[in-house]
Amino acid sequence: MTFLRLKNISIAFTLLLTGTLSAQGLLWKIEPHGETDAPISYLFGTIHTSNSTVFKFKQDVLSALEETDVFSPEINPDSLKNPMLLMSKLIMEDGTTLKDLLNEDEYNTVKTFFKDSLNLPLVMVKKIQPAFLAAMVTERILNDNSGMPALDFWLHEQAKEQNKEVIALETLNEQIEAFSSIDYQSQADMLLEEVSNSDSRNKTKALLDAYINGDLEELKNLSEEQSEVSENFEEVFIVKRNQNMAQRAQEIIKSGKSLFIAVGAAHLPGENGLIELFKGMGYTVEAVENR
Repeated sequence: MTFLRLKNISIAFTLLLTGTLSAQGLLWKIEPHGETDAPISYLFGTIHTSNSTVFKFKQDVLSALEETDVFSPEINPDSLKNPMLLMSKLIMEDGTTLKDLLNEDEYNTVKTFFKDSLNLPLVMVKKIQPAFLAAMVTERILNDNSGMPALDFWLHEQAKEQNKEVIALETLNEQIEAFSSIDYQSQADMLLEEVSNSDSRNKTKALLDAYINGDLEELKNLSEEQSEVSENFEEVFIVKRNQNMAQRAQEIIKSGKSLFIAVGAAHLPGENGLIELFKGMGYTVEAVENR
């Protein structure tokens, strides 16, 4: 699950993107090179929203899930079932609150948005890292009241119904540490932009359109300002995480099991993306039309 915004932090946390793209698509087949009897695994780019449009993929996605032995998300959604434990991990250090990061007018702008759009008193979450509050805003912007869980969570439910083994490629702590690498002030500034800037909200909707079309090139265009989030953003949030996830996935594949890897679409493209990393490990990686 990527809460994972670029010009505004909420976009980055919903779908992080980087690198130069040479192919399109959200579903990719991973096959050990030259090993005709080896099991085939799949890599699928997700997005953390329940908007009904993201579920309109072809049977290829569900067929790939059914064919594989193990479901591998970024983190296991079951680790999020204790909301109090999760909230405790998201609290800002040193007693910092959102009021410390915004002036009175800015704070009131965010407060009003949370009350009117999320029906949530800001005082209840003022100690939470603004990045995660921004993710809540994004979900609200993209929400179309489908009644569905977010796509990544829905896939997890399907895998459990099929009695698949679930092996996450990251721990909850690892993902939170990556988010926390962005300084609180930058997080707060981007949260403010998301709730007060109509252009930012329009970019969020444009990102959804690009995703449902499987248009990685357009998603890349929407993420060009990503590097401005923080000095070490790409290294910590993309490069290192992708390397860790690819290595852990490879260990499972080498054990003879086939994987359905479901991670934020941001982790697929670019020279440091999972597609290229798997190719560098000796796998044949090919796009599968799924829209």
